[in-house]
Parts: sequence; C-alpha cells; structure tokens
Amino acid sequence: MSKSPTSEFKSSVGVVMIRAPAGSFTMGSPESEDGHRTWEQQREVTFGSDFYLGKTPVTQDQYEAVTGTNPTDHEKIGDAPVDSVTWDQAKEYCLKLTQRDRKAGVLAHDWEYRLPTEAEWEYACRAGSSAPRHGELQDAAWYQDNADAKPHAVGQKTPNTWGFHDMLGNVWEWCQDCFFVSCCNVGCRSVRGGSCRSSARFCRCAQRWGFGPNGRSRYCRSLQRAFESRILPANRNHGSAASPVAVIGYTITRINPACPPT
Repeated sequence: MSKSPTSEFKSSVGVVMIRAPAGSFTMGSPESEDGHRTWEQQREVTFGSDFYLGKTPVTQDQYEAVTGTNPTDHEKIGDAPVDSVTWDQAKEYCLKLTQRDRKAGVLAHDWEYRLPTEAEWEYACRAGSSAPRHGELQDAAWYQDNADAKPHAVGQKTPNTWGFHDMLGNVWEWCQDCFFVSCCNVGCRSVRGGSCRSSARFCRCAQRWGFGPNGRSRYCRSLQRAFESRILPANRNHGSAASPVAVIGYTITRINPACPPT
C-alpha cells in the first residue's frame, strides 16, 4: 500500500501538482466491474520513483498564461478547465511551460513537464484504492447526471484520498500513450476519466478510451481514436456506451527524465 503524498509543487502559472509516491498497484479492471472492457486487462505496475501530477486539470487561465490563446468551445464557468484541446496542443503546452519555468528558476533543468502516461494517471486516480471510483459519483464528478452537459470550475467536487480533483468527469484527459486495439487506426491517443457528458460507466478509474490526436469536440466510431473523427449528431445520446462525447482537456506530470517513475 502506498502512503499518502506529503508535498506539493506549484508552477509559475499556478498549476498545483501533488506528489504521487513510489509504489505498486493493479492497473485495469476485473471482468465483473460494471463497464469493464476487454482492453482493461489487469496487470501489476510498479513505480520506482515519485512523480508529480496536477491537482486538477489545466484551467483556461493557466493555458492562456502560457500560450496566449484559448481553444475552449464552452462558456467559461469560474475556474473552468481548458477543453477542446488537441493532443499536440497539450504536448506543446507542456514544452512551453517547461521552458518558462526553467528560465524562471521554478523548475530544475533536469526536470520537465509532460502529459502523464496511462499508468501514472490511473495510479494517481486510484490513490491506493481498487474500487472503480472514489465515493459516490454525484459527489466526486461532474458527469451526465449533474453537469448540464458542460464543464464546471475545477476543484468543486470531492477529491480522492491523495487530494486529486476532477480525475473523473468534467473533461476527458489526454495521456501520453498511443492507444492500441485491433480496430483502432494508427495515431490514436489515450484519454481517461470521462467528461461532463459521460455516463457513470465511463467515469471509472480503469476506463480507457481513445481519440485522434486532432480530436476536439469529437468522438470516434472506430472504437478508440481514429485520425478522422466525426462530429457528434445533435440527436445522439450523450455518454452512451456506443459513443462517448469528447470534451477533452488534460493534466500534466512533472518528472525527472533521468529517474523515470516506471
């Protein structure tokens, strides 16, 4: 069992990051879990070093402070997460913030920001638990039943035991990994956690989905991310098992590349 993190780190633009301690966990879900998919096979993962992950998804203000732009399609509600972000835009943000914080002396030159791997994301989301999610979903996440189909300000819902907010619901979160399933086109990237338009079955720690790297408010018919996504028709059932809606944002990881966590 991994102990609770005891330290935080803040970037120059106010991104608060929580330390995830070295440890092991079972990634994926059992076949008996509601919503389980065949690509959620369980496996043991060990982290030999600590890493830091954003306490919340990156907000619109934090994104604008680094890039000078805001691609968000939704009306801003308080300290809302940036969304409608492509994988390349999220990656570029990490690179620019790394350069900015190294120059400012906030980030050591042997550390960097990047998107989390799926294993890092799920490890932080579970925070030592093997349950599908932490607490009652109504209290822990903005999702299909309570979000009115739009993202909300970060940090309003109950955090998990390590202090991470909005890991489930609100916005899907890009991960570093490519997503491989038999019917997925080359170039797909992983997203985790579900969104404000997702059903409860999509808001689980083990839920894996995928979108084309240029996907914004799109979904993919070819199971998980294809290069060409189709715009969701207005009469589709948002968050249905067949077609999750992609309101995509992201969180970031701070690591020392010389001492990777896995």
